[in-house]
Amino acid sequence: MSEAVETALHSLLIWQGHSADTETTTASIDSLLVEPKLLPAETLQLLSHLREDQPITDEKQAIQLLSQCDDLMTLASKQLCVVNKTG
Repeated sequence: MSEAVETALHSLLIWQGHSADTETTTASIDSLLVEPKLLPAETLQLLSHLREDQPITDEKQAIQLLSQCDDLMTLASKQLCVVNKTG
C-alpha cells in the first residue's frame, strides 16, 4: 500500500509539470499538491503514517487508513486519466 501511495504522489508531481527527479517529501506534497487543493489535507497524515510504519491499533483505524488510501488512489487515477485523454 505504501509503495502505491508513493508512486501515485510522485506521478501527480510529474503531472503538475515537475521533474521526475522531484523528491516526494512531505513539504513538496504539501506545497505542490495539498495547498493548491489538488489533494485533501488528510494526505499528509496518511503519508506520515505510512512512512513511519506506525502500527495499526484497531479495526476502525485500519478501515480509515484503507479508505484514505483508496480515496487518494482514485483521485490520482482520475487526474492522470484526464491528462492521458487530453494530452
